[in-house]
Amino acid sequence: MRFRALPALAAVALLAACGGSAAPAASSSPAAAASQSAAPKPASASAKPSSTTAGASPSAAAKGGAREKLSIGYTSFTLDQLAPMVAKERGFFDQNGLEAEVISIGAGSRPEAALMANQIQMYEGGPDAMAAAVAGADLEFVGALDKDFLFWLYSVPSVKAAADLKGKSIAVTSLTSSTYTAARIGVKSLGLDVDKDVNYLPVNNPPAIFSAMQNGAAQAGSIGSTNIVQARKAGYNMLVSIADMHVPYPAGWWTVSKKWAVNHDDTMQRMLKALVQATAYILREPDGTKKILSQYAKNEDKEFLDGVYDIVSPHIQKTPYAEVQGVKLVLDDLSATVPAARNADPNTFVDNHWVKALEDSGFIAGLYK
Repeated sequence: MRFRALPALAAVALLAACGGSAAPAASSSPAAAASQSAAPKPASASAKPSSTTAGASPSAAAKGGAREKLSIGYTSFTLDQLAPMVAKERGFFDQNGLEAEVISIGAGSRPEAALMANQIQMYEGGPDAMAAAVAGADLEFVGALDKDFLFWLYSVPSVKAAADLKGKSIAVTSLTSSTYTAARIGVKSLGLDVDKDVNYLPVNNPPAIFSAMQNGAAQAGSIGSTNIVQARKAGYNMLVSIADMHVPYPAGWWTVSKKWAVNHDDTMQRMLKALVQATAYILREPDGTKKILSQYAKNEDKEFLDGVYDIVSPHIQKTPYAEVQGVKLVLDDLSATVPAARNADPNTFVDNHWVKALEDSGFIAGLYK
């Protein structure tokens, strides 16, 4: 297994972390909070398209033998967060002159703080990143493997309808996470008061959601594709399919510091190139993808692997743009408690120009020929 877990970051204050020193695997320019840097100039994407198993021509860094080091964080081992792992295991980072470390970070461990402290250079963020950005962190989304909100609200067998859910607890990873937002969407769709009729139990990671339902700590859970197979096998009730609502929502979207990105434009282009190569591999090579998913999920169960792939792959975008409308939905949700979110421009939190350069050059289309 070629990844490691980041130590808990609960003691790292987000804004204080803005001046943090660079991690050994990072570049020399730490991110700074509240920075509203001008949008970076479009990067070049002139390299010839590659196949899913042979990347673009090596960059100057790769030819010289020195690969730039990066750390990329993820909070869930599902298919829609698998692109960095695939890029690492299939050598796409290497082909683009990058030495990437893939790091597991619990959603409740403040991955956005790790990003701002330059301990990682990218992570697959969601509402937590948006909340930090509204508070002043210079974070932005630069791509999204999928834009649909792939969650389902499941309950234990005794909770069969909305009325049964009143007064009960719903397990989520954290109170700023995608699982929390999905739970609220599901509860609202049932006609319940999202703040008064239910309680939310933060449990730090997706597997713990299922465990909380099993041990009685929660009577429902915000279930993602990582544990939906378990929920079905356990005989739990699906109260709401948020996925079928086709809500564009940031959940596992590629998140970076604006300041770091503007100072590392070439690195960004090479990193995004590797990630779109990985995206094509995921869509074109299901068997190889499942092997990588099994490795990182530490789960060799065929039913789990097939189930996750079949559920998520139809939602994956060949051209992985982040969706401004999804950001707007987060801002609308935050505006109830965070005044700064009310007048925030959702466009300032999305920068798709690196992906667009790859699309305009024909590189992405070439991956599917």
